[in-house]
Amino acid sequence: MCTQRNHVTKNGKGGHHSAPKNVPLFVLGLLGVLTATMLTSEYLPKLLSPTTYVRSWYSYSVQRFDNTWPTYVTDYGLTLQMCVGIYMLLKCERNLRLRNAAIGLLLLYAVSVTAGGISHQTFTTVEEMNTQAFRLMWSVVVGTVTAAGGFLGSIGSAFASMARGR
Repeated sequence: MCTQRNHVTKNGKGGHHSAPKNVPLFVLGLLGVLTATMLTSEYLPKLLSPTTYVRSWYSYSVQRFDNTWPTYVTDYGLTLQMCVGIYMLLKCERNLRLRNAAIGLLLLYAVSVTAGGISHQTFTTVEEMNTQAFRLMWSVVVGTVTAAGGFLGSIGSAFASMARGR
């Protein structure tokens, strides 16, 4: 159950927090931004470079996948950095909420770049990129990055709580 917290205003009188009065306008604006974002992501790439931004839906006819050693070595290096960061955070005993959110973020990124490195190193032909194994591996890459957004929000909330002194 939500409760309203009383606070003291500048004139010394108590008050309470209330919901914004323009909620319908806010929701309408949010829907407008969402629609604009979706349309932009659909049509802007086609306008910028029709030959580069081609929807593949995991059905590749030409190879546009960088499987050179600098790419997958970079991915593995990032994995190592994420793991070192996790190790260092595990030793931290202050602000467990922030620490755990940061560990979650780094863990998901580590999984993503590891799967990316394996994909860049292993799937080297168009035929290999059209396999279920590649689809699964690349879904892990994209899915973990997507899920990491939740930890970013949690980190932001932890910082906001710290700023409010909680």
